[in-house]
Amino acid sequence: MNLFVEISNHVILIFPGFKGETDEQRARKREYVKIAFPGQVVRQADVMYGDELCGKWQVLSQLLDIWKTEGDNKVLIFSKSVKVLEMLEGQLQRKNFNFSYMDGRTRQEDRMRSLDKFNNDPEVFVFLISTLVGGTGLNMTSANKVVIFDPNWNPAHDLQAMDRAYRFGQKRDVNVYRLLGAGALEELIYARQIYKQQQMQIGYEASVQTRYFEGVQGSKSHQGELFGLKNIFKLHETALATKMIIEKANLAEMNWALANMDTAPDGTIKEYTDNAERNLADFMLDDSPPTSQTDRISDILNNAGVTYTHDHQNVLLASHVERNITSAAIAGSKREDGEAVVTLANEGAPEKKAASIWPPRRKTTSPLGSISRLEARVEALIEMGLIQGRSSLATFGHEL
Repeated sequence: MNLFVEISNHVILIFPGFKGETDEQRARKREYVKIAFPGQVVRQADVMYGDELCGKWQVLSQLLDIWKTEGDNKVLIFSKSVKVLEMLEGQLQRKNFNFSYMDGRTRQEDRMRSLDKFNNDPEVFVFLISTLVGGTGLNMTSANKVVIFDPNWNPAHDLQAMDRAYRFGQKRDVNVYRLLGAGALEELIYARQIYKQQQMQIGYEASVQTRYFEGVQGSKSHQGELFGLKNIFKLHETALATKMIIEKANLAEMNWALANMDTAPDGTIKEYTDNAERNLADFMLDDSPPTSQTDRISDILNNAGVTYTHDHQNVLLASHVERNITSAAIAGSKREDGEAVVTLANEGAPEKKAASIWPPRRKTTSPLGSISRLEARVEALIEMGLIQGRSSLATFGHEL
């Protein structure tokens, strides 16, 4: 599993030669190289600086160039892997960027010296730092850009790393970027992060969260998208797992919202009975205003080959739709309980005829299936001009 995580970051990590490796590890890595490059003789330096072999570095390199030209930016780059930090160290040296470095092997006195230099020296542009080492006890409020180069199974480590810049004394906006290898094991790691953070939101804030996942931890019959070896080693060659999970949940909420939304004869949306949600946007979203990336950064990411982006904070927003689904389920359960109460008729009382149903039920054709209903509603949204096309459906709620 660790091998798959390494390949998600850079293929150079499967080559021998990193600090602290044993003879057995080096021999095993030589076999990995033969598998990755069958019948080829490859130079390690060519792989190290071959940008096409590391999609994350292609993106990060362009972001660093832009941030450097803007001036007055300082960047924290976190990784849980020392080998990744060593790889990034070589890349930054090649670009002639002034940077500081800290991992678990850095002595205590050297740590404070590196930290002070980064905070006080305007020439020091980047701080390469281990997620576990830099996660607690450090104040880096001079930084205004944070990059999580690889996600951790435990979201608390990444959150603590982000907090190094977003602390008391910070006077600037802080932008955080998480980089994930598309189709790689990292997408599952990030999905686990979302799942765990949703549990935190539910437990600490009683927040009603969107149902992104169907899996139940510890249940072999309900492994869903998150748990079990099948999901860990599942190949996503063309589809993006993160995108599919989020858009599937958005479509499900959209489907329910449209199915339970009343409209007037003129096509306008009626008020809801609680007068709290007057349109589909309010019905689907939390009251908190969404934050979005600037067009410039979006252009940079798109030009660098990024296939999908989203705002992590929006993923964890409370869901009006899910709250209404729960309320409707509770109300339906109460109605069923009330209908189940049967009163016994007095003995000898004449048997009452069943009341006629009015208005009488009409004979209709078989109802549309769930897919057909969803297709019809999507077409209706397009005709109403609420969305431009199917590609904008997933972001429809946030754009409103």
